[in-house]
Amino acid sequence: MPAPESGRQSRERLVAPSTDAERTVAEVWAELLRTDASRLSVDSNFFSLGGNSLLVTRLVNRLKRQAGAELPIQAVFERPTLAEMAAELERCAPVRAQGDLFDVDRIRESLGLIESMSDEELDVLETQPAAREQGARGPR
Repeated sequence: MPAPESGRQSRERLVAPSTDAERTVAEVWAELLRTDASRLSVDSNFFSLGGNSLLVTRLVNRLKRQAGAELPIQAVFERPTLAEMAAELERCAPVRAQGDLFDVDRIRESLGLIESMSDEELDVLETQPAAREQGARGPR
């Protein structure tokens, strides 16, 4: 059986944030709670670190600005650890294609194709969706 001291040390061992959401939450916490983000663990508790109901509103607003997700205020009280809050933030985040908001390589490729098209090809491309929509709706 391990000595009580080693059990306490294992609980106090920092488990660094590993996901983007965890790192975002840690960054915002560090700013609001005026602490070093590297000292935050996924098991850290917002309220145990000095968070309070007044800071919750600021926390929610900053997370919305940084992550684009609106975390309900009640979620902060129900899920006060960094890991729980980050998981809730991920659930509230807008759905993103293939994990990213934009596929930059695909956008560049598409722009390159569009730039290489003639005016006539662009006109045809521009009118095709309208023709498809009319066909799907039928004649009026």
